[in-house]
Amino acid sequence: MEILRLEKATKEYLLKGETIRVLRAIDLVLEAGEFVALMGPSGSGKTTLLHLMGGIDPPTSGKVVLGDREISGLSPGELSQVRLYRLGFIFQAYNLLPAMTVLDNCAYPLILQGISGVERRRRTEEMLAKVGMSHRLRHLPEDLSGGEQQRVAIARALITRPLLVLADEPTA
Repeated sequence: MEILRLEKATKEYLLKGETIRVLRAIDLVLEAGEFVALMGPSGSGKTTLLHLMGGIDPPTSGKVVLGDREISGLSPGELSQVRLYRLGFIFQAYNLLPAMTVLDNCAYPLILQGISGVERRRRTEEMLAKVGMSHRLRHLPEDLSGGEQQRVAIARALITRPLLVLADEPTA
């Protein structure tokens, strides 16, 4: 089953009056169950491609289709809903909220989805157990090692059971 398709996706930026083409007419199809790694030197467009795939940045031209829906032309509000319900992100810097505990950081997407407190707690504790973080539920991100922060970010990305998970530098 096809879960993501890019058709002639191009991304350009204007820098000091010069057009910088980061991605040029990318065609890509991802199928359910596939694990795909993007490899290349720093500055080659890997993060930009992930941002296009995840609806964080729109392509300058071309299409991005997630599941059965083209997302490249959606409004910011519609894209926010797509990201909340259909995508999981593991960012390079983890993006954990500093004032929230491990438990609350992981549960946050479920709060935004309106999942009940009992179900949210059950799913969050289960997911944190899967990544070996049950012993740190009440700790803040600043109290965690980099590897522990990464595991919380992974749990948060998976907690909504997304169609697609995008990870930027997952082994850094």
